[in-house]
Amino acid sequence: MRASLVEHPLQLREGPLALTVSIGVAGFDPGDGQDGSELYRAADRAMYRAKGDGRNRVRVDGA
Repeated sequence: MRASLVEHPLQLREGPLALTVSIGVAGFDPGDGQDGSELYRAADRAMYRAKGDGRNRVRVDGA
């Protein structure tokens, strides 16, 4: 998804608009007693790590 956005800028009347995206991905096993809020926090941590590492990146965090 990130690579596709970078490779295909939006075509505006004024010219192409380059896009970047920082994505945080997380996964968890509900059998471990975790809930959706922990999944959300893990994805949020990963997204902020992607931004902190220079933006326009994907980072993964386990919940």
